Amino acid sequence: MREITDVKTALITYHALFHSLLSYGVITWGGSPLTIDIFKLQKRAIRAIMRVPQWYSSATPYISLSLPKRL
Repeated sequence: MREITDVKTALITYHALFHSLLSYGVITWGGSPLTIDIFKLQKRAIRAIMRVPQWYSSATPYISLSLPKRL
């Protein structure tokens, strides 16, 4: 998505498609040991929106987008 849009549109898409599913499913998978994998996917999506490399710290993109670090 980020390849064809700006950051604002990509962030709206993130909230509509990704964050909404995370928020809805946290009740079900919140205590699961797989939460680490889910949070890694969330970090990957945020890095893609901001166009930063995979090795780059995810803290800076979260701060610049005013997103909470975890749900």
